[in-house]
Parts: sequence; structure tokens; C-alpha cells
Amino acid sequence: MADGGWLYSDGGRQRFNATTLKQYGYVIYPNNTISNHSSCVLAFGGYIPTVIGNGSWYNSTGCDTPVRPIRTRGIVGIVAAIIFGVLLVLSLVALNKHGKSFLPAEKRFRLVGRRWPWYWCIITASVGMISGFTAVDVDRVWVLGTAAIFHFIFYLVTLPACLSAIWEMTRNW
Repeated sequence: MADGGWLYSDGGRQRFNATTLKQYGYVIYPNNTISNHSSCVLAFGGYIPTVIGNGSWYNSTGCDTPVRPIRTRGIVGIVAAIIFGVLLVLSLVALNKHGKSFLPAEKRFRLVGRRWPWYWCIITASVGMISGFTAVDVDRVWVLGTAAIFHFIFYLVTLPACLSAIWEMTRNW
């Protein structure tokens, strides 16, 4: 909404100097954020930013700051990360136990062949753990960004790594 020299956000509860906002290319969006495509601040409820004459903000909260409580996706992510952490430790123990070579070096036994399944299990557990921990901030931020990108990239890497571990385990069976 506009009223003379003022622009309003948060249903008319917060007002901003329209001249300053337009001079620096800021736009008030319907999701109660103010952005000029390089910086984004929240403008609703308890997040009351103040714009000064040179176009900078003080008392502002960025759009990628977690402001919501942890929800179901975050709790499931924490549980998954803990499970993947336990699997990582178990994979390292199994690699230590089953990856030892008892044959002399001149027998041409490739040590890495027996160890590949455990390497893939370690990679799967590592990326799964990272995906679980990054899932916490996906629901907490107001505008999706880096947290969602990292979560989904690491989540998508988990499946091929898991399939590689299964392939190597059945190949060496």
C-alpha cells in the first residue's frame, strides 16, 4: 500500500519512506519481505527494520535467518542424522575389521577390492548425515535458500552412494 510518501508492510502496521526505498530499488513483497535483489530483510511482527538515508538497514533480520521453530522435517532430519552418524561409526569399525589384508603383497590380492563396499557405506552415511542436519533449517527460514539447496543436493547424493555400496557388496559376495 502507498500513502503519500510512505509504503506499508505487515498489513499496514509498519511504514517505510517510499522515496528512500524507490531510490535504492527496494520493493515490499506480499510475503512481508523487502528486497532489492541483493539484500532481503523481514518486515513483519517483531522484525521491524529501519532504513536510513543511504539505503542501508539497521535493526534488520535477513530473509535467510531461521526465525521459525523446528518443525517435523527438522526433527526427522535430526533423527536421520543421528542414525547416519551411528552407521558411519559402524562402517568405520567394519572397515577396520574386514578390510585387513593377511596375504603377502606378492600374491597380487587387491586390498581396495574388499574395502570398496565400506568406502561407499562411509560416503552414504556422511552425505546422509549432512542432509539430515541441513533439514533443520529448511522449515525455519522465511524465504527458502541455501539450506534447502544443501539439504536436497546431499539427499539426492545419498541414493546413488547407497546403490554403489549395495552393488559392491553383492559383487564381492
